[in-house]
Parts: sequence; structure tokens; C-alpha cells
Amino acid sequence: PGPTLERFGLTAGRYFVSVGRLVPEKAPHEMLAAYRRAMTDLPIVLVGGAAGTEQYVDHLAELAGDEARIVLTGPLYGDELAEVLTNAGVFVTSSHLEGLPTALIEAGRAALPIIASDIAPHCEILATRDGEAGRRLYPTGDVNALGELLTLVAENLDEERSGAKLLAAELDSRYAPAVTAIVHEGAYLAARDSKR
Repeated sequence: PGPTLERFGLTAGRYFVSVGRLVPEKAPHEMLAAYRRAMTDLPIVLVGGAAGTEQYVDHLAELAGDEARIVLTGPLYGDELAEVLTNAGVFVTSSHLEGLPTALIEAGRAALPIIASDIAPHCEILATRDGEAGRRLYPTGDVNALGELLTLVAENLDEERSGAKLLAAELDSRYAPAVTAIVHEGAYLAARDSKR
């Protein structure tokens, strides 16, 4: 924890965080709707900026209104992003479309409990067995289910953090930079050799 948490009025380990471009396909509007249904006093922090979607970001600000527990940080990079991400209590993504969501992997490797929509990339990364602490999936687009998970995870943070530590070890074995470098190098070499 440091100056970035202080600037946004956040307490380490006591907020939800979502990191990514603020675009409709990542559905932060659904996350805000679900958060308003959740029974929790933990703030929710959306880190990210517009990607040609300024009107949509304005709409998100309208949805947040004057609710002090909803924090829109705008884009953060480097140490500021690392501080906000790694000090969160829970990482949340409501995305409908992803390739390889690196923010989710980074959050998981930081041993944050994860709540994610059940799109294929999230399922693959989390390798979730239904209802497992530390890695929770909900039906994509189901605002009520997401709200219920926000409540459940906030009420059981210690158990969720224990599950998240197991997930972090799994993700390190699959996605640590040294591992991914070897996988990528192998793929490039195989592609090169197939062209000979």
C-alpha cells in the first residue's frame, strides 16, 4: 500500500477491483448493476480508460453517480497499477469477450480471489470446479448471480483468500514469465521449422 491507495481512499485488502479497457464487451455496466444489488460495504474500483468509447465511459460515470463506494480511477500504469491490483481484496471481471486476459492472470498470480464470467478463456485459466473458493464463475451476463457472488465472497474473504493461494501456485506453474517464454519460443521454432 502507498500513495495510490491513499489518493483513491482505499484500504489494502478491502475492495473489489476490475482492470481493463472500459468498453461494452467487457460489460463494466453489468458489474456496477450487480454491485448495487450486492450486500457489502467493500468499495468497487474500476481501473481503465476509454478505447474510442468516451460516451460509454461517460455513461459508466452516470451509473456510478455520487456513490462513494464506486471508484473510477481512469487508466493506471506501472507502479500505480501494480499497487491498486495487488492490494485489492478481490478481482472481478464481467467480460463477454476475451483472448488471453492477462489482468485476470496477474490478479490470480497475486493470490487475489477471482470472480469471473464463465466465458471460455476464464474457464480455461481458472480450471474451476464448481463453487471452489478463490475462483468463482457466474453465467455471463447474469447480473443477479454476479451480485450474489460479490456478497458471498465479501462475507467469506479468509476462505476465498486460502483458495486464491492455491490458484496462484497453479497459475505460476502455467503462466509465469519464464514458462510462457519457453512455450512461445517453442511455438515460434515449430512454425519456422514447418516452413522449411
